[in-house]
Amino acid sequence: MSTGLIGGLIGLVIGLADYFVFGSLIRKLETKRAAAAANALNIARTAQLVAFPVAGYLIGSMLF
Repeated sequence: MSTGLIGGLIGLVIGLADYFVFGSLIRKLETKRAAAAANALNIARTAQLVAFPVAGYLIGSMLF
């Protein structure tokens, strides 16, 4: 297993954790009718789900 792949997997785990944490925050915000903040968090959690594995792959392959 290459170091880039290990970094990508670690990034994926972190991205999935953030995805579920932000999902719980969105559910709490929707009860308070803060639609704009919930929409921004939804965009951020989707972007992090993609960006963290890519960044982990690049960092893992560059460092080792």
